[in-house]
Amino acid sequence: MSHIGLNNEQNNQTNLHKAYLIKESLIGGTISLFISILFVFLVFSTDSLIPINGTKGLVFDAIPQSFGIAFMATLMPTLLTRKRIYSGKINKIKGRYSRLPHNALVRSVLVAFVVTMIALTIHFFVFRASSIESLSFINTLIFKALYGALLGTTVAYYALINALSTSALLAKNQPSSK
Repeated sequence: MSHIGLNNEQNNQTNLHKAYLIKESLIGGTISLFISILFVFLVFSTDSLIPINGTKGLVFDAIPQSFGIAFMATLMPTLLTRKRIYSGKINKIKGRYSRLPHNALVRSVLVAFVVTMIALTIHFFVFRASSIESLSFINTLIFKALYGALLGTTVAYYALINALSTSALLAKNQPSSK
């Protein structure tokens, strides 16, 4: 089935990009899931009940988990995708521009900071509204694993779209081909 307004070559590129985005996003989510599980064991394995609030609680722990996952789920897909673009394994998305910084490290820190602030706010209000005071170790493990997988998949997806896009700043500085 052809997308409206696209020729066969454009349609094939669109399908390649969709497959690439799905595959690489799921890889990012899976890696984030396993890293989250590892850190739950490292941080909480001696506790049978994990508090929601406080410096040893889940709301506070959302800061390093969210920042670490968002940082790596932006940095690695960006670098790997750029390498694949430069080697000709995949093409950029034509006509798509990114407003994020071109520098992968700066981009990753910026995304991680924003994602962490949003995640911290969501954790705070969701747990506050639920009036849950603590979770068992197994419930913490499940929650953190699922959260890590969801966050890693989502951030990787948007990082990949931006990595496949032309930097708006770089495009603006290019001489026009008139």
